[in-house]
Amino acid sequence: MEEERVTGVIFAPTRITAEGLKADSLSFPTVFIDRSGPPGAHDSVVLDNAAASSLVDHLVAQGFQRIGGLFGSTSTTA
Repeated sequence: MEEERVTGVIFAPTRITAEGLKADSLSFPTVFIDRSGPPGAHDSVVLDNAAASSLVDHLVAQGFQRIGGLFGSTSTTA
């Protein structure tokens, strides 16, 4: 990837792939989405289920009745 002048990657690994990575597996800046990578090695953006529940409660309290989420067929929250 360095030959292609890639300076960073946004990576959405499967659970098995994420669990198999070591802190030094990726030698370039990486942001994981939907899963955390090796502890302390890279930044990640993940869903906070407790905060999502609070958001849904807030929307229901405001009168919303049809609330949905869009997730891929292999998405998990484990």
